[in-house]
Amino acid sequence: MSYYIKNLLLNFNLVAMLGVLSLPLLLLKTLTKNKNNTTSSMEILVLIPIYIWMAIVLPRPHKEERFLFPMYPALCFGAAVTTREVLGMCTAVLSSILQRQQRKKININTNLLLGLALLSIPMIISISRSFALHDNYTAPLAIYQEVYSHASTTATANNSNERTTYVCAAGEWYRFPSSFFLPPNHQLGFLKSSFTGQLPQPFTEFGSKTDGLSVQTGKFNDMNKEEMDRYVDISQCSYVIELVSSSLSELNDSTNDDTAEGIQCMKSDTSEGSWRMLSSHKYLDAEATPLLHRILYFPFGRDEKAVFKHYNAYVKEM
Repeated sequence: MSYYIKNLLLNFNLVAMLGVLSLPLLLLKTLTKNKNNTTSSMEILVLIPIYIWMAIVLPRPHKEERFLFPMYPALCFGAAVTTREVLGMCTAVLSSILQRQQRKKININTNLLLGLALLSIPMIISISRSFALHDNYTAPLAIYQEVYSHASTTATANNSNERTTYVCAAGEWYRFPSSFFLPPNHQLGFLKSSFTGQLPQPFTEFGSKTDGLSVQTGKFNDMNKEEMDRYVDISQCSYVIELVSSSLSELNDSTNDDTAEGIQCMKSDTSEGSWRMLSSHKYLDAEATPLLHRILYFPFGRDEKAVFKHYNAYVKEM
């Protein structure tokens, strides 16, 4: 269960804690009041699904962060409720201490200041987290955008809009963002890699049907076993996308056994043409980077702490 706790703290920080505390706080408030509170009752009904969903999802053996997604809206609502209640209690305490003629002014100003103080903490953490995600992990989006521009220009210059051009990836296939990042008549190609599960089956131009009537053909299984019909040969590829370490930023930098699988495929290519690096962007090496610099953005001292790999695009020139 610690996996989900870490994800909630990572993505929602203080908001996650405030959201989880909301229902116990409202129940306590309801029990301590003699008259019926309709607002609290409706809020309790909205918040109960958070705890039902956690009871269902948290004990499951298979865990993914996306399984928490259905509870996010209610969690944010719960954080707002907790913030309101905490500010109300703080204001009540301060008002009881101050003189009666100052209470009205204090109620307004105190709520504002306390609200800003309470919310500034998750705000700063969230902004830092957003900057870290953008700086650390947007390389695939940038690379495929540049491949799109280069492929579009090349296809127009060579009048090759009729044949299928493959943009290939080996172990990096799962970071492919979307087919919208490829020009017309360009398709993602899978190179053989160490991944031995069942790779996705591309849709045809008619979707899941080949001609509007018959269902798309292709080998599928319900055991996640490898299907060999998914792969293309390196000779069919015009582009290759690969994540390499700092010592492998160029195609011919290393002949070590740990060379990236896409690089190995390009080196084994015996077809006409030669490979060159088209573009390169930094991509965080999470295993080699300290925890705080991995999850948050620090403008000072980042170059000394954060370790980056290179997310590269290679193009074959004839």
